[in-house]
Amino acid sequence: MKWLKLLPAVLAIMIGVTGCMANHPSFKDEALLYMQEKYGEAFTWVEPVDGQFGNAQKSGHVASPAFPGERILVTGIPGERESFSDNYIAYLRQEEATRQLQAIASSVDADWKAFCEPEEVGLFLSGDASALDYLQSGGILLKLFVSSEEWQETRDARMEAFRAALWSHQISANITVNVLEPGQLAEINEASYGEYLYGGGEGRFVMDQQGNFTVAKWR
Repeated sequence: MKWLKLLPAVLAIMIGVTGCMANHPSFKDEALLYMQEKYGEAFTWVEPVDGQFGNAQKSGHVASPAFPGERILVTGIPGERESFSDNYIAYLRQEEATRQLQAIASSVDADWKAFCEPEEVGLFLSGDASALDYLQSGGILLKLFVSSEEWQETRDARMEAFRAALWSHQISANITVNVLEPGQLAEINEASYGEYLYGGGEGRFVMDQQGNFTVAKWR
């Protein structure tokens, strides 16, 4: 029978496909190896994150003992190491990045408070990238806290001054503005600012790669 003659060929194809699949590492294994080689430390797999980057691109969360409870994003195309990126540098440089942003905010208004937050997006930065490299990577998340005193009358001019101050360092940001009473503003710090985030804030300002506001909206 013809199908008996074809059977060896079919089996050979099936074995070949199975062998290729067995020899190809999973995205999980690739992601962990990529992170270990890039940062020189061990990571653990947390979970896959699928359906966000198209069919070819995969993503997942890994964890580092240096940042307990945080889920670090890794994304890339399996088998194409050059396509891999992650946001771990945002955690490594968050403290220094916040210090630099605070200095810029204070140059506009001594009472302002600024905090940097890691964003759920892969960054094509080296493992030894500086805080400024990270801040200049584009669209960093910035929470800005300002005083309610004389704010309504001067807010547009002050935000323009802040935009110019950021861009003088080649930093573009996705800024959420939160308005607090002076007493509250004096108390806020990096450990507590999350308690003062109300809804989406009073304003949202997004800078593009040329340093201009593409979104400038008050609520």
